[in-house]
Amino acid sequence: YVSIVSDSFSFIIKDILKNNRIAPLPIYANTLKFVKNRLYPSFPRQNRACGRCAHCKKNTLLDKIKNDTISIYIGDGLSDVCAAESTKLTFAKGRLLKHFRRAKRPCIAFKNLRDVYIYCREELL
Repeated sequence: YVSIVSDSFSFIIKDILKNNRIAPLPIYANTLKFVKNRLYPSFPRQNRACGRCAHCKKNTLLDKIKNDTISIYIGDGLSDVCAAESTKLTFAKGRLLKHFRRAKRPCIAFKNLRDVYIYCREELL
């Protein structure tokens, strides 16, 4: 099961996919509504008990998959920490990589999605 979980807004992600000719994927993100020239953000996947992020990616993913383990996770920010800590294999960069290194948790550093593709092709197939 491949999906995009993001702390960003869905319309931005849809535009990125479209502009890069990537087939639509399930997107779980925050939303923005335009009403009378005003923006209204919505955070339907927030975990109020935690308050760490606007979107609880771990809960979203665990709701969508059949078991309690996320196999592969790719992330770059602090909003990725909870989900990434629940994976069998994590690709990390940016603030997520710094967090994993401080916590001495295993992960694979990456610069771009091509790095992830090459690793998966060579190591997992």
